[in-house]
Amino acid sequence: MRRNGLSLTQLKSYNRIHSKLQEMGASGEDAEGWLDACRDIASLTTSSDQFASMISDLVRLSSETGLSLEEMVKDYHEKLSTLGKLGQEIEQKNEGLNEIRAECEKGKSETKKKMEAFTRGNRNSPGKLREAKNGSPGSAR
Repeated sequence: MRRNGLSLTQLKSYNRIHSKLQEMGASGEDAEGWLDACRDIASLTTSSDQFASMISDLVRLSSETGLSLEEMVKDYHEKLSTLGKLGQEIEQKNEGLNEIRAECEKGKSETKKKMEAFTRGNRNSPGKLREAKNGSPGSAR
């Protein structure tokens, strides 16, 4: 222990890691290869430090939710699929909303043109404007 510069605490920690690896089916010789594989997997996406932290987070979440890692991954994929479907539905609804808005703008524009034409046509004949307001020719208020 002293030759390798290890404390008793470090040795206990290493022993726990070794025991956990054996529980997972990694013998003493396989343990180093297994840890190398973990490091290689971690290096594909993130640093080894972050990988270990993420694994710890997954274990904590599993403990908090009562779900196994497999169940959490399945739940994640289900929610991701639902999110994708909802995104498509929102996109379709927005397209429909834009069509309705365009129809409203068109109707608004047509109504404005009709009002302008009506106003222009009645500028020179105030009697017709009064008749239109009152509902019939010659009716009094």
